[in-house]
Amino acid sequence: MPKLSKKPEVEPPRQPRLTIPQQHDAGACVHTRGDYGRHVLGYPIALPGPVDAKGKRQYYVVATDAKVLSALPVEAKGLTVPLLLPVKSVKSGEGSAEVVMDGSYVRCTVSGKGPGKKKVSLLEIPKQEGKFPPLASIFPAEKERPLAVTINVRLLKKLADAIATEGVVTLLLDPKNENASIGVVGRVGQWEPCGIGVLMPLQDTLSCREYYEEHKKNVAAAADKTINFAEIAEQQSS
Repeated sequence: MPKLSKKPEVEPPRQPRLTIPQQHDAGACVHTRGDYGRHVLGYPIALPGPVDAKGKRQYYVVATDAKVLSALPVEAKGLTVPLLLPVKSVKSGEGSAEVVMDGSYVRCTVSGKGPGKKKVSLLEIPKQEGKFPPLASIFPAEKERPLAVTINVRLLKKLADAIATEGVVTLLLDPKNENASIGVVGRVGQWEPCGIGVLMPLQDTLSCREYYEEHKKNVAAAADKTINFAEIAEQQSS
């Protein structure tokens, strides 16, 4: 009687890898100059999140300069702990970017326009050190129905260039009408007003509230306590 061949077990990927969606710079919000400060690491974080209702684990690239914070959902395999990544490794182009951790380096492959057009770079992984605080307290508290206004930031920048001196503007929103025109006041630095304008919002805010709340909870759950990168690196090497 012939021997039944044993079905080979599927091994988990040995090298953690991420896929950055096309036309995203997931490290744009990091602080890259001078003293980073207590809560600013100077590098984006690859963050494994919780498992959703469909049984799929969520992953994010998180970046902050202590004034703004971004959390971009990404596809990932083999990522089990938070990792600091090079800033340039999480920027895609016309196509997606494949980021593979290989020892002390990251291999980043960015797809371009047309078949076969790819740019490959090898970047050193930053030293895994520093701490990152829990994220739950950073996000705004949940409200029954938060005001949701969608704008084109390129138009807002054009307006700020015309009526402000350093890109600082104040937005005047109608709390009862999310589709009403937005009043804009230009500022001299962060101080006195120096011009006014009007910006028309886009008309697609309905799905954004649920999306925001879902991913806010995921990111907060993924970093529900202080992340100590030196401890993680030590545990991984032992």
